[in-house]
Amino acid sequence: MTDFKVMFPDMDAEVIEAVLRANNGAVDATIDHLLTMSADNEAEKVMHDQMDGAIPKKGKIEHPPDYVGNPPSYQQATQGTLV
Repeated sequence: MTDFKVMFPDMDAEVIEAVLRANNGAVDATIDHLLTMSADNEAEKVMHDQMDGAIPKKGKIEHPPDYVGNPPSYQQATQGTLV
């Protein structure tokens, strides 16, 4: 268990023990399962961090810049003759 805890310091000892028991003490299979679990947890954390950055925090709403000048006419916009 000490070696597993060194290899997977962020994993609860109870989880490591449960995976080891589920694999009937097979060390290689246990390591494979714990690595998969660690990779899944890391991917979920990255996705969560990205989502936190994508959603503006309360009170920090960014508005688009004000339009400067007059907007083009319909004809100018559709003919591509903007000046």
